[in-house]
Formats: sequence, C-alpha cells, structure tokens
Amino acid sequence: MFGIAGKFYIERCELCKTLTITPKPNKKKLALYYPSQSYYSYSDSNNSILKKLRMYLIEKFYHPTLFSKILFLFVNTVPAIPRMKKDGKIIDIGCGNGETLRTLKKYGWDTYGVDIDAKAIDRAKKSGLENTYIGSYRKLSVFPDGYFDVIRSYHVIEHLDDPALFLMLAKKKLKKGGELIIGTPNGQSIVAKIFGSFWYNLDCPRHLFVFSPTSLQTLLTQYEFHISDMRFCSGGGVLGSIQYIIASIRGKRTQWIDNPLLFFFFYPIDWLFDRMGMGDVFVITAHR
Repeated sequence: MFGIAGKFYIERCELCKTLTITPKPNKKKLALYYPSQSYYSYSDSNNSILKKLRMYLIEKFYHPTLFSKILFLFVNTVPAIPRMKKDGKIIDIGCGNGETLRTLKKYGWDTYGVDIDAKAIDRAKKSGLENTYIGSYRKLSVFPDGYFDVIRSYHVIEHLDDPALFLMLAKKKLKKGGELIIGTPNGQSIVAKIFGSFWYNLDCPRHLFVFSPTSLQTLLTQYEFHISDMRFCSGGGVLGSIQYIIASIRGKRTQWIDNPLLFFFFYPIDWLFDRMGMGDVFVITAHR
C-alpha cells in the first residue's frame, strides 16, 4: 500500500481456508507498516469523493430518500452499520479518526471508540468524540460486562493478533441480545483467487488473519454467537489488485485506488461478484 519493502509468507489452512502470515511480525516491525500520516483510517478525508459518498450512505441508512434508495440498488458498500436503537451504546474497535462514530452520534448513539494510533484518537477527541481511547481491542476489558448494545469491528479483525480473544471479550461486554458487527476481507473471493499474491486485500503484513465467510462463521459459533445476517459489500478490490500488478511491472508505486473515475469504472465487477456470493469483503452480524 505504501511501497514499504518486506517479504512475508502466507499459509492457508486446507480445512477452513483461513490465511495467516507466518511467522507473525513482532510489534516493532509491524508498526513500520502503519504510517500515521498516510494510513487511510487515520487521515482526514474531506476532499475524498468516495468517502463523502460512504458517509452519505451511512446517514441515509437510517433516513432513506428516494435518491438514496435508488443508489442502494447500485452501491453495496455501506460499512457495517447497526440497526437503530435509541440511546444505544456502541463501541467501534479500530475507530480511526472517528468518521463513522461522528455520524452515528448524530443519530442518537452513545459512542465509544478505540484505536492504536494516538494522532487518530486526538482527531476524534477534537471532533467531539470524548469517549475515544488509545489502545487495542484489549481495551474492552476495562468496561463492565454487558455494557454495550453494539460492538463494531470494520476491517479490523484481520489485523488482530488473537481474533479468538477479541470474540471472547466481545461476548462478555455485549448485553444479552447485543449485536456484534464484523466486516473483513474474504480470502476465498474470486478476486483473491485470480490475483493471488497481488490481491489488494491480502495487505501484507497488516492482515495477520484473512478469513473466509465459512471460517469466521464457525469461529463465531464456537463462542456461542448467533449469526443473523451476512452480506458482501466490496469496492476497489479489482482496481487495487491491478494497481499492484502495474506497480510490480513498472518497479515503482502506483496509486490508482483513490481515483474516483477508475474506482467507478471497475466497481461493476466488484458489485457482480458480491451478487454471486463471492465478493471481496463480507460483513457478518451476530448476536450474543
């Protein structure tokens, strides 16, 4: 993503198809691959057309208009939004600079967030999100059991050193009937199979575990979560993977993924794969 050199090996479990980096890089090495000034979830996005569209769709998820209803037929990338619950408590694990939390707060959610990046949390606090904290998913342990109505983890579980521990903590901290929403890349997607090591969402070495829908559902079931919904909501996987191939041929970094024209040119392919049930990113909703 940033042209930082490194060589990593990926293992695939033949039973569950989960992909894992081996050996796992230590924290010091891994930190090099999260440049605070560049990483997408840490930076401001006021000038990004794609992120403005994303935030618009989140807002219209609760209060749809005729235009947004039509748009939802063609754009399937609303990222892991909970059902409406008045005065509900939600914590966003890996909240970045709080973009999504700010929108949820406007619609009545009592918002909490954690992220490993101090600058991102500083931005979140300055924007009015007081209950945001520096830390990993382990920060959940400081909250009382049964505290949250919703725990959200969008493009996060693949980064965690111990996904099973995260699910264990999530189960304890959710209220009975509480909602766990996880969005993550699909290691068994068509794009993953076509592009192999050039697959954009493989994202070495940040993605320590890349699940398949089956393997994540199995893990959730082991921790007694009841799965209520699963859907595919991809975007950019095809373009990003082509970008990596071109960069390899040219021998220098190529940055196409943020180009709106190119994104929407390739988006119909992502959309089609989603409809086929083989999309690049999937979102699972489960209840305690």
